Formats: sequence, C-alpha cells, structure tokens
Amino acid sequence: MQSKKIIIVCIIFLAVILVLVFSGRQSNLMVTPTSSPGPTPTVMPKPKTFQFDSSTDLNAELEKVDPKVLESDFE
Repeated sequence: MQSKKIIIVCIIFLAVILVLVFSGRQSNLMVTPTSSPGPTPTVMPKPKTFQFDSSTDLNAELEKVDPKVLESDFE
C-alpha cells in the first residue's frame, strides 16, 4: 500500500513538471515572433501651407516659386 502511494505521488510530480516545461516552451514560441523588431514607421512632416487673401500679390508669389517645380510634380 505504501509503495502505491509513492508511485502515484511520483507520477503526479512528473506530470506537473512536464506541464510546466511544455507550457514554458509554448509561451516562448508565442513571444518570439512578436518580439522581433519590425520596420520603424516614419513620420511624414506636415506640408507647408500658405494663407492668401485679396490683398496678396499673386504675381509676386508666383515669381518666388522655385523654377525646378514642374507640372508633372503635381500629377
């Protein structure tokens, strides 16, 4: 009777150890894909905006525009 109790306790102890080992491996497998760093998102700067009213000389503003700007840049 005493030997049966020892065998049952050993089986339960081994089962608990196996459960802990396999649950530890599973949690490591779950963490590994999400822990790898991905590409860092880049923040786009806000475009410069202009406020024109009826008193603005649009011809003078047009002269200030960089001549390197082409129509194809706006397509």
